Amino acid sequence: FAHSVFLLPFVAIGLSLGSLILSKQENRKKVLYVLIFSVFSFVGAYPRFDLSHLGSTVPMLTIALMYAFHRLYDDLAVRGIRWNTIWLQLGRISVVVWTLIWILMVSYEFYVYVKGPYRLSAVKHFQNIVVRNDWNESVQKISKNLADMFTGSQAYISHHDAALYYFNTGIKNITPFYYWHKTSFGLNGQQKVIAAIKRGDIQIVYILFQENHSPLAAVQLERFVRDYMIEDKDWKESGQIYRIPPLQK
Repeated sequence: FAHSVFLLPFVAIGLSLGSLILSKQENRKKVLYVLIFSVFSFVGAYPRFDLSHLGSTVPMLTIALMYAFHRLYDDLAVRGIRWNTIWLQLGRISVVVWTLIWILMVSYEFYVYVKGPYRLSAVKHFQNIVVRNDWNESVQKISKNLADMFTGSQAYISHHDAALYYFNTGIKNITPFYYWHKTSFGLNGQQKVIAAIKRGDIQIVYILFQENHSPLAAVQLERFVRDYMIEDKDWKESGQIYRIPPLQK
């Protein structure tokens, strides 16, 4: 039921396009604004088109869907074009269904926060936001272990929580790249990080591999780390620690 939300952007934007074409001239400017609103709402799901990111666009897309349907219903009737009863009912039902999906998703999230294993964060720089207990404990534990391990060493973190660990450990990132998706590296970012490792400017890498799990994986960097560096087998936390070969230090 929740995954039917993936159809919403295409239905809302498609209906807005149809409304732009078929509406009366004096209403097209408003419809155009709503269409632009719909497109930017859809783009708001970037960088991952998954349920959690798309969920944040549901309210805006639902508004666009309802307005587009309203314009089509009114303007086509004025033009003398009558809706087939089945299509009219289907359109009305679809608007109601999308609205209910949004209400149910919001209600479910509220229920999870109230009943779930959540607390206010005690993580440095992120205090007093609602987080899971295990996340709070994990970030604090890994941050402490990273801070102890990286003392005196240049380090690089490639992890979805990289920003958290940089903030909480005081580790300085000598590169402008910290997020683990290849889109954040630009055209030559991965090569620049690799060059820094080869020069010895980066001696330790904490990495959570994405290859074979995500199309956005920074594959070039991940393969280099796996092939060129030496894994610390004693590290038991989420992700892996890799060090440069001894002769390169």
